[in-house]
Amino acid sequence: MKKTSSAFFLAAIFMMTAGDLLWRPFGAQHEIVLLKILSWSQLYLVLFMMSFLFFAARGGVQWPIGKSARALFFPVFLLTVCFLFSVLLSLDRKMSVETSAYYLSILFTAGMLSFMLDDPDLLESAWTACTLGILYLSFKVILWRLNEGLGAGAFLVNNNAWVGKLQIAWVLNFFAPFLFARFLLKDGWKSALAGLAWAETGTAIFILFSRAGTLMFILSTAALCVLQMKQWKKWAPLAAAMLVGIVLAAAASPKMSRYVVRSSAQFFVDGGVERRMKIWEDTLKMVRAHPLTGTGLGTYDEVAFSQYSAPYGHWTDAQFRRRGWHAHNVHLHILAETGIIGFLAWVYFLFSLIAFGIRKWRENRTPGSRVLAESFLLTLGCFLALSMTESLIAARVHQSFRMNLTLALLVILTLSSIRAEEKSGRKMPKMVELP
Repeated sequence: MKKTSSAFFLAAIFMMTAGDLLWRPFGAQHEIVLLKILSWSQLYLVLFMMSFLFFAARGGVQWPIGKSARALFFPVFLLTVCFLFSVLLSLDRKMSVETSAYYLSILFTAGMLSFMLDDPDLLESAWTACTLGILYLSFKVILWRLNEGLGAGAFLVNNNAWVGKLQIAWVLNFFAPFLFARFLLKDGWKSALAGLAWAETGTAIFILFSRAGTLMFILSTAALCVLQMKQWKKWAPLAAAMLVGIVLAAAASPKMSRYVVRSSAQFFVDGGVERRMKIWEDTLKMVRAHPLTGTGLGTYDEVAFSQYSAPYGHWTDAQFRRRGWHAHNVHLHILAETGIIGFLAWVYFLFSLIAFGIRKWRENRTPGSRVLAESFLLTLGCFLALSMTESLIAARVHQSFRMNLTLALLVILTLSSIRAEEKSGRKMPKMVELP
């Protein structure tokens, strides 16, 4: 039963991170039932549920939460209470209750992840499944973009369930520091696999022409290289190969590469920034109108259209109203929906994550735990930076629901891995110098 639950679990992780298995142009013909099932965007949820059922049946659940995740129990509890409080005073109770169901299902999944990843063997296999998933996702992105033509800007990548280029840039950036860390920490095929996945990730992010995504990948990589300068002989060839790849990709797409550089340097006159400023202005009006408890969890994409002008014109009503329209800033979005009460709980939750990473980095109990803590902090930095102009965690939209689960997986993986590293380090015998 343990092998069965582990198999379902690892398959779910792979499918979730990879954006599912068989999307076009990989032969997922709609008339073939098996391939249609394998291309179903919610198959990974079924696999997770099967793994949780088998895991619970063999007595793996130890209430209230897995050992590694107990440090976050109170911040998550406080966040949940404050979010649910906004539901009571919501402007649209039905939407808030629906969003609460999604939120609670995310918490349930995170709790089950914490139970299952207390197993060191499954933990290592989970990292491998993530690496393979990101490798496959990056491959699909590169294939799609080459077929689409690098002379055109990217918007949708329709051969995976993540679809949007921003969602893809987010998830690739969140895993990139950990892939680089595993390349340094591991030996043999695991190191090579992580290095290949990291290089593919960087290439995919670049040819998506996501300005913020590319910048964050470069900055996080540079930071890890500086922090791991002692291992420069190992990472230098990989970084050099990655640099050559980016140069070749830029040479193959001179028009878009120039656009990325020019628009990044002149971001203050960019049309996207101007539209976001209009959205932020409307969001602040919502905050002023409902400062304490907000408009209600999950109601932004209704209130923004019913009480404020649509920033892209009225034609956007059918496309975005009640379909995941967001504040284009995670923190403003949470402030608008849950008010100051929910926002302060959110800040405390983020502070707890950052404090945990800094504490583990300072403790420096093992080289592995230190590298993992550095990767964790850099991923948090990527999230904070990218979330300033987007809000891709509104759970009623499936891609955002998947993003929430992926972030939960990454946090639990980090907590469990650091705990496992420290535990194995304590078991190692102390070296005694002979006279």
